[in-house]
Amino acid sequence: MAQSKLVRIKPYNPKRGQLLRRYVVSGIRFDVNRGWYKVDAELAKYLAGITNGGDTDPEAPLAFDVMDEVDAKKLEAAEAAAKEPAPAAQPQDVSTGNLSTADLPQPTRVTKPPAPAPAPKPAPTPAADPLDEPGDKPA
Repeated sequence: MAQSKLVRIKPYNPKRGQLLRRYVVSGIRFDVNRGWYKVDAELAKYLAGITNGGDTDPEAPLAFDVMDEVDAKKLEAAEAAAKEPAPAAQPQDVSTGNLSTADLPQPTRVTKPPAPAPAPKPAPTPAADPLDEPGDKPA
């Protein structure tokens, strides 16, 4: 006699590519909200190869969880534990106490050295007046 397996459509999660909500095969309609289905080993093997991308995307994630009853119970327990928030008896301490602005680190300022002074320009030489004649020099 063939060993039966438990199968279910993986929970809907678009971020992980889990888009399948319903699937019909061999006259059995699998629905994501109905949980686990007990099927024979041959059908379980077929469902284990179904992906969310169908036949067009071989890299798509698998659409079904296929496992025996013990593993299915472990998976259910792990999912339930992940959904529960941490109990009040074990809070995550993120408090920092009473802080004021004096407790904050002082910003470090990077000062640039002063720019060097520009080199003095040479004094302009007086241009010759075009109306002056050579030889007319002031005394």
